[in-house]
Amino acid sequence: MQLVTTPEEAINNINRLQLELDRSPKLAGRLRQAHAFYIDDRGTNGPLFGFSKFVGYVGLDAETYLDGAHERSGTNTEHALSSFFEELPRGSKLYRSYHAKLTDWLGRYGKSPRKDVRLMVLKPEHRGEVQEEDPDRRLLDLMVSVADLLPAQQRQELRARL
Repeated sequence: MQLVTTPEEAINNINRLQLELDRSPKLAGRLRQAHAFYIDDRGTNGPLFGFSKFVGYVGLDAETYLDGAHERSGTNTEHALSSFFEELPRGSKLYRSYHAKLTDWLGRYGKSPRKDVRLMVLKPEHRGEVQEEDPDRRLLDLMVSVADLLPAQQRQELRARL
């Protein structure tokens, strides 16, 4: 199997996974095993989630994934996807928000996330490659992400200055 080489391929795989999960209860049964979820948050209907061993390979469907899952490496896919995605800091406001949405999404399949699940979002420099977006919105998203990393006192100081 070939690893993804562009952010478009990864995003296409996240979208394809949604369809494949609805067609394959056996694939949905594997969701609890995922260590990391990759997020496409650009749509208007909320974020879409995909796990690395599906998102990281080109052209998978449920049958192909299930037939060769033991042969594929999550380490390889996570390395390939790290060019396009970055991990959200555990405990950040953004992490907590996406974790709640992931929990709801997985609940539709009777699953819940692992305790130590990692959440990955597109790096800012790749968001525009996949879909043009308002640059002002990207700046706002960046500012919010940075503010989430500040200690509580500094966040309050920032709010006071705005």
